[in-house]
Amino acid sequence: MIAVAYVLCIMVANILAAHWMVPLPFGLVVPAGVFAIAPVFTLRDGIHERWGKGGAYRLIAAASLMSWGLAVLTGNAVLGRVTLASVLAFAINEALDTEIYHMLRRKSKPIAILGSNAVSAAVDSVLFIAVAFGWLWPLIVGQYVVKMLIAGAVGWWMAKR
Repeated sequence: MIAVAYVLCIMVANILAAHWMVPLPFGLVVPAGVFAIAPVFTLRDGIHERWGKGGAYRLIAAASLMSWGLAVLTGNAVLGRVTLASVLAFAINEALDTEIYHMLRRKSKPIAILGSNAVSAAVDSVLFIAVAFGWLWPLIVGQYVVKMLIAGAVGWWMAKR
């Protein structure tokens, strides 16, 4: 179930990001997809717990291929650019998160979740926004803030389980 939720969140996030922007307070803006992608960071940590590093990397590859296939099948240029940005940012930040999570997991599960998410969400926000939309700092900062708020809530819930 966690693997299905992980892949679906990624697919839905790309579609939303290609079509809608959401204004936030303080002049920040986020692609609508951030609300679907934020849980991915913590869902991935659950995948680490169940299937280890190898399982996480296999699911990262599968989700990236499925996202790219969606863009190709629809022929939507904006979705294609968003998906390219997503796959690039995803491949880099997921690998980074996987390594940080496994390094911090020796300390505690909450530290591993929050530490790996803080770094990977920052890398993902910068790479994704820069490639998909350009160097738009209100989008980069807005996306990072929303991701951390949602990932923190999901992480708290998962740590309590």
